[in-house]
Amino acid sequence: MVTIYLNGQAVSTQSGQGSSEVFFFELESMPPPTLPPTLPPFTDGGVGSCNPTTAECCSNAVCLPIEVCTFYTCVEEGNPRFTLEWEGANDLDLLVQTPLGTVVSFANLEDTISGGKFGEDYDQYKYGRHVENVYFPIEGGPIGE
Repeated sequence: MVTIYLNGQAVSTQSGQGSSEVFFFELESMPPPTLPPTLPPFTDGGVGSCNPTTAECCSNAVCLPIEVCTFYTCVEEGNPRFTLEWEGANDLDLLVQTPLGTVVSFANLEDTISGGKFGEDYDQYKYGRHVENVYFPIEGGPIGE
């Protein structure tokens, strides 16, 4: 599942199944940042209970102030933030193309022009919960045309 966040709020979620999926999201304007000083606790949607001995995080409270807990992993917050999360032994890859055509991914960890950065471990070959994250500065990333 890929979720796109603006100002800490999910604005688009898409999921796919099979070998490859391509999703498009065009940001036409960036609302001013309105992140609260502390974000609400992470919940897993009732799928199961979080085990603090096997999870990196069960709520935002254990993450750094610039991070949020998603899928039991602390990830950098951004505006916008693109987060891919899945469970299994597959190695999925998140690639985000900026309005200037630069791709931020495991192969290009940072775009200095847009401020986009790739976060999280990108070698996931054993079964488990995995997260890949591309995030832009909190004050706002690049705007599409």
